[in-house]
Amino acid sequence: MPAMNSTSFVTCQLTNERVISPLFRIRSSLLLVALVPWVLGCGSHTEAKSSSQVAARVNAGEITVYRVNTSLGSLDGNLDPSTQVKVRREVLDTLIDQEIAAQAAETSKIDRTPAVVQAIDAARRQVLANAWLEQFSASMPKPSSVEVSRYYADHPELFAQRRIYELQQLAVTGESAVLKELKKKIDSGTSKQDISLWLNQKPVRYSAAYVSSPAEQIPPEILADLTRAKDGQSLFIEKPTSALIVTLVSSVAQPISEADAAPKISKFLSNQAMRKGIAAEITRLKQKSSITYLGEFASSTPEPKTAPLPSAKEESVPSGMEKLYKEVGH
Repeated sequence: MPAMNSTSFVTCQLTNERVISPLFRIRSSLLLVALVPWVLGCGSHTEAKSSSQVAARVNAGEITVYRVNTSLGSLDGNLDPSTQVKVRREVLDTLIDQEIAAQAAETSKIDRTPAVVQAIDAARRQVLANAWLEQFSASMPKPSSVEVSRYYADHPELFAQRRIYELQQLAVTGESAVLKELKKKIDSGTSKQDISLWLNQKPVRYSAAYVSSPAEQIPPEILADLTRAKDGQSLFIEKPTSALIVTLVSSVAQPISEADAAPKISKFLSNQAMRKGIAAEITRLKQKSSITYLGEFASSTPEPKTAPLPSAKEESVPSGMEKLYKEVGH
């Protein structure tokens, strides 16, 4: 399934999100953090230091308290004092290991090999591009309370009339003629057992599932029909070589108040505006730039592409519905 759009992830719950330990998150990001001063050419030797600002000396190199704090990010303030001390020491020890490895690389002159030089340059450009994206995003206005209220009112199926849907799903992949015949059987009320027997005799692949999905985790084109469907009614979503049959077993109302939804709506509207703003600014900058495609790329016409966004800006929780929807090629 494509990236979730304006009506599919605004109120995503986080209960299904995999829990990752803070220390694992820290360690996984330390390498990039440690590389930043190097790739930007502004290493620790350019900082004005005192003994209180240096966390550790490794041979001729130094690891500053600033690097430790940067590695921890916002997590530092969310730790209790006893845990904070332990985690900060773990981070420092990891940075020391990295510093030793980096010094060994410089001693061996690995940093001068073409592959490493290119990798450092690529990392430098990525860091700079991300910094620009973050700065540009921070300059964009936040959505007003009027905009948030309007979005809430415009999407009752996600908020005021939100429901939890119990669904039976059947994903089928096969030739178009077989899928059309399947649709006729669905429309005529053929029993599920008879449909399963019929599918077993046809050159198709199919999988069935039972899922419980809140409205925000259901693709909007399916949700629009589900809100009007009665219990026991099936929806048939067809593509040239695949189909998804969704049967509404039951549903229960579980509305979300505007006060509870407002923070997520505001975040979504901010992300939406940020995406459009970045794309427009990249387009403007490209129009001012001289860009020449060479070699094998000279004769190809590039497709328009939306500007990338800083990572970890949106929340989404994959549901059983989304996984099946993706399986059938949507």
